[in-house]
Amino acid sequence: LQAALLLDHGDEKNDNGRRPFVADLGCGGGNLSLPLAWWLQKQGLSGGVVAVDINGFALRILAERASLSGVCIETMERDLVHLVEPLIQHSTQERNGIPDNDGSNSSSTVDDRLRLADCAAVVSLHACGAASDLAMAAAISHSLPFALSPCCIGKMNSSRKNTKQDAGGRFIGMPKLGSVDRSAAPSEISYPRSEWLNDVISVEEYQLLAAAADYGTASNPNTNDDTLEERNRTQRCRKAKTIVELDRLQWAKEQGYVV
Repeated sequence: LQAALLLDHGDEKNDNGRRPFVADLGCGGGNLSLPLAWWLQKQGLSGGVVAVDINGFALRILAERASLSGVCIETMERDLVHLVEPLIQHSTQERNGIPDNDGSNSSSTVDDRLRLADCAAVVSLHACGAASDLAMAAAISHSLPFALSPCCIGKMNSSRKNTKQDAGGRFIGMPKLGSVDRSAAPSEISYPRSEWLNDVISVEEYQLLAAAADYGTASNPNTNDDTLEERNRTQRCRKAKTIVELDRLQWAKEQGYVV
């Protein structure tokens, strides 16, 4: 973030003329947005955080918390897929034989992309399943640096159901949409992510990897975690997660990023 915001230069804009705003994609209730906005404020910067999430209820809670904390956070209730530039959407859909989304260039969607393009960097903390891939794709399609900490890898194995949206790209009836549906992969995101992994495993094999990679590290009081069988299982799960995350980073590398 310091490199992206050019804090060492003490400038209010970076080389691309962007204000010192950071986009937190899949922000939820703001567990990252709030301390990040506080940190930016402590650096003496006039910007803040653009917090984006599909869940309007969580955003309202975040707005209240930001007001009480006195930090600068701008909230946007949006599906992250609408922040991905059409070039990346089209290349992925073309590979999978999927027609383009007719609403990808609506005026509200273009405005959202311009808002993201005005940021200096993208962060995402525990954006479940495919939401982390959408955050990465949004950053890359705007040539922005990113820092992600994914979670709930197993949810990537679900495909998003068709859900009605309004003109702004918001899901209608959002509070009734389950977390699995919010984290499922839309047509714009396919797995494996990279050509590197696509060349060696099938979609079905990738789904087995993702399922194995979705494991917890907390000890279970009802089981003996120190058995040879359990240690071997944990090792297999860690290797699966390593492959899944390397696949994501390799996709970014194929888009011209240094990772």
